[in-house]
This record gives sequence, structure tokens and C-alpha cells, in this order.
Amino acid sequence: MGREVAAVVTLVACASCAIAVIAIRHRLKRLARMTKAEEMVEAFREQCALPEPSLRKIAECLWNEMGVALRTEDSTLKMLPSFVDLLPTGKEKGYYYALDLGGTNFRVIRVLFGGEDGGVLDWKSAEAVIPQELMTGTREALFDFIADAVAKFVEKEDGGVKHNDGKLLDLGFTFSFPVNQIAIDRGTLVNWTKGFKVPNMEGQEVVGYLNQAFKARGLNMRVTALVVNTEWGNYASHYLPYTFADRELDKESLNKGEQIFEKMISGMYLGDIVRRFLVRLAEETELFGNEALARLRKPFSLSTPIMSRMEMDHSDGLDVVGCTLEDVYGIRQTTLNTRKLVQDVCSIVTERAARLAAAGVYGVLERIRRGNNNDKPPPLTQKMAVAVDGGVYEHFGSFRTQLKDTLAELLEDDADYVDLVLAKDGSGLGAALLAATYSSSG
Repeated sequence: MGREVAAVVTLVACASCAIAVIAIRHRLKRLARMTKAEEMVEAFREQCALPEPSLRKIAECLWNEMGVALRTEDSTLKMLPSFVDLLPTGKEKGYYYALDLGGTNFRVIRVLFGGEDGGVLDWKSAEAVIPQELMTGTREALFDFIADAVAKFVEKEDGGVKHNDGKLLDLGFTFSFPVNQIAIDRGTLVNWTKGFKVPNMEGQEVVGYLNQAFKARGLNMRVTALVVNTEWGNYASHYLPYTFADRELDKESLNKGEQIFEKMISGMYLGDIVRRFLVRLAEETELFGNEALARLRKPFSLSTPIMSRMEMDHSDGLDVVGCTLEDVYGIRQTTLNTRKLVQDVCSIVTERAARLAAAGVYGVLERIRRGNNNDKPPPLTQKMAVAVDGGVYEHFGSFRTQLKDTLAELLEDDADYVDLVLAKDGSGLGAALLAATYSSSG
């Protein structure tokens, strides 16, 4: 009996030891995974780092590239003539419309100008999302969709129709793609950007298709002014901190090798850069388990608004990060250390984007102040305002703060003379104002 008891005790002791060994191995394995994950995040941080000297080189290259683009077409930038040869007088009066197409969303805006000393008396706007299939579908489908949205907006806000007494409604069209303008209200598309790839459009006159869509719906409206931009999103430089995630994103994009700067700072892409790093992290460390990999590998499954909420999670347990990982990717019961790593990746990508955007703004300011002069410009003595539009700047507090701080870092003693100002719907208001300026009834 004693021997049997001793044997049982020995077996229990051996089993306990085996369980303890297994538990220790599991802990060591988890520790090794976490250590490797932390090393990967730190390496990514170093790759994305942008110390001040690097920012100044990026800004200087942008300044130089703008000069090249003004002299020749052999440049990544599109310094295209705007054909805006009239400025508002302040006497513009009446209802005017604007259409702002700058990405996956577009806005329709109606503004009532009060004439001399009246300013903006009324402002209405509506936003719509362009379905993914229309971004690569036919031009007829795209412009029909836009015209339908404009028609519904005009019908709802019919004060503009009544106020104009049956005359053509004037619309300013902000078209944020490279366009060769041939008049204030006409221009041909150079190439698509921002995820658009509608066939048979490049080299075609843009405004005509929109006006045709308006006419087909009996909409008494015409494009009076077309507004385009410099497309700094296509800026590229070997000074940009390019990572494997950027290379993968570009390789799988519709415009491979183009819009490199945009793909590093735009709200369309920031979340996906984070996602791509998380995929690499999951593959090499098994930090999230194998079940989450399939979901993680889905392109653009992590939007920038969702990523921004994780980055700005200030709760003690990083609850937003934890809930997001579970809701979006089915990753349950994450540890605080894992959540912290994910938040760090979000912060790294956000900081890089904000500092790059600040370098871009600084480069444009230098072009305005210096022109083609290589010498350092004199100190500022008058205030300058930089109008900033877009959801990332408006809603992503960390991005906004870091952009402001980085610009101040670059401006040094001139920082107090430059203000970044949120201009919500600024491009739309500007388009409406140009429509009023060039209107036959304005």
C-alpha cells in the first residue's frame, strides 16, 4: 500500500513538474514573441524617423522641384496655369454653387453672397461617398452619379433656383486631379490619382462631361470656373523615409510609382500602412494568432478614422485599441503590452505623415518667399495664414498638433508669423466665389 501511495505521489509530482515546464515554456515563448515584436516596432520607428535636417532637405527639394515644374514639364509636380485672372471684389451677390471632388468623398455647396459688406449670408452643403466601383467604372456612370447628387441637393435647397429667377445656376468645380486648363471653365485630365482609374478619361475635357450630365437631368446649371491644384502628392525624393509597407502599398495601387508623397500623408492610406505593418508583425511573431491573419490581409480593412481613434486612446487599459482589434479583426483578449505596441505603430505612421506634411507646407512657403532665389529670405514682418482643409487635419488631433509643432520647428523665429487655419469646405467656398466672380450675372 505504501509503495502504491509513493508511486501515486511520484506520478503527481512528475505531472506537476511537466505542467510547470510546459507553462514556463509557454511564458518564455510569449516573452520571445513580445520581445521580437517590440524590436520590429522600434526598427520601424527608426525607418520612419524624420529629424529636422531631413525635413529641411525634403522641403528644399520640393522648393527646387516647384521651380523645375514652372520651367518645364519634366517634373513630378504639376505647376499648371489656373487661368484665374480675376479676383473677387467683395461685391459678389446672389446664390452660387460649388462641387468639390477631391477623393472618395465629394461635397456640393450652396453659398449666398450678400454683396458689398454683406459677406456670406447663408451656407448649405451635403456630402456623398463615391462607391468604389464608380472610381474605376465608366465616365458616364461617374458623372451621372455626381450630377444626380447635385440635382437632389438643388431640389432640396430650391431657394437658389428661385433667387436666380430661372437663369443658369453658376457652379465652381474643384477637381483635385492634374488638369491642363485651356480656359477658366475648361481643362483636360492629365492623369487620375487618389484611387481613381476611370478609363478613356485621360486627355479628355472634364467640364463638358459634367455639363452634359446636368443637361440630361434638366438641371439648369453650368460650370463657370474650374479649380485645380499643384498635385504635390506626386512629389518624390530619395530623402523620403520609405518602408516595406509603403512599397507594398504602392505596388498594389492603381497608380504604381505615382503619388508617392500622397501615399505617405493622405487619409486614404494611413490606416492601410498601419495594417500592412501589423500583417508583417503577425506573420513573424504570431502575436495575434493565426486566425486573425486572413482578416488582417484584407486591403484597406483598417480605415484612417478607426486608426486615429486607436492612436488617440488615452484610457488606462487602451480599451479603444482592444475593442477595435476585436471588432475589426476578431483578435480577442489582447494584453496591455500588445495594445501598446499597436498604438505605437499608429503613432509612428501619424507622426511621419504630420512631419512630412509640415515639410511640404514649409517648402511652399519658401517658394512664395524666395521665388528662385537661393538665399535665405528676410525675417517675416507680416502675418501669413495657411488654410488647411480635410478630415485628417480637422478630426485627427494628434496629426494636427504635430503638423503645427513641426512647422514651427522649421520656421524657427518666423513661427509666430504663420498660422495654420482650418478652412472647412474652404476649397468649396473658394470655388463658389470664383463662380460668382466669373458669372455673367455676378
